Amino acid sequence: MLAARSALRPTPAGSAQISAQLDGRRRGSRPVTSRLGWPAPLIIATVVLFACDPSASDHLYDDASRALAERLEAIPANRSLRDAVANRLPEVDDETGATLARRLEDLDIAPMRVPGLFYRSHPESGADLAAADDWLETDVPLVPVDEVGTVEENAEAVAGSIRKLARGGRTVALLSASKGSADVLEALESHPNIGSLVSIWIDLVGVIEGTPLTNPGSAALRVTKSWLPAATAESMSEHSRRSAVSRGRFPANVRVVHIAAFPRVRDVSADARDAFQLLRKLGPTDGYVLLESYLRAPGRVLVIRGTDHYLRTARLPRLVAATFLVITDEIGDSRG
Repeated sequence: MLAARSALRPTPAGSAQISAQLDGRRRGSRPVTSRLGWPAPLIIATVVLFACDPSASDHLYDDASRALAERLEAIPANRSLRDAVANRLPEVDDETGATLARRLEDLDIAPMRVPGLFYRSHPESGADLAAADDWLETDVPLVPVDEVGTVEENAEAVAGSIRKLARGGRTVALLSASKGSADVLEALESHPNIGSLVSIWIDLVGVIEGTPLTNPGSAALRVTKSWLPAATAESMSEHSRRSAVSRGRFPANVRVVHIAAFPRVRDVSADARDAFQLLRKLGPTDGYVLLESYLRAPGRVLVIRGTDHYLRTARLPRLVAATFLVITDEIGDSRG
């Protein structure tokens, strides 16, 4: 849904190069154990089982992914959100979009969407979030970012659009996808004066801490440079994003929910498969994002199981609607 190409999807030759590069990283200064906290015997067992039976390795991967999801959901704020959304889901029906539109209008909140990569050239991917018009039963303006612009360039467009939409005391509800979420985070952290203009941010599978697949000097960066500008690939890399993100600069008033996809091995789509197979060596992934990054994300995290980064699931519209119901309830209660 959220990436037009099998984004960062390598050629067969590129797969071998990227795999070698990631293997080298594991042997380097940042071992898998430091990232995941897995005990050494489990890592050794994973290697042995993979050599003997790939399906056994899949089970171990699924166990690790499930453990991380449960760890996220054990965080009190995330657990409370999960339960609140579950309670609202039965209420979501064909009238919910209109209800949400009225509620946002009553709260003087204007929705706006921030798209992902290739949203113009490949709208069929869903990266333009055009479905938000149906989800919220209203016209949700699109931030006209460059579909292959750098995070920093697009953050300026996001900041400008927020200022334009938030006039006369109105605030903004942001809905973003994939790389668009990196653009939003950069905008909110690099422009402190716009934080007060944003009341809600719902992030769908955001690349908020980047992806190792486009780290500078990686094989993936060389493979993708023919269709993704090198500067953009670098700006959305894990190397760049993790060093740029600053939790202390994120505006505390913004109610953030990150909807994080946690697929099992068998849930991964053909489009995400190549990248997934490479990144799983580093830990649980949705195919492009290392899922442990959500442990450091500002705000709350809502886990959605059984789907990958493309979010091709019929559950998504109802989940987004229920999440909006919960957040708007919170805002209404806080205002008395």
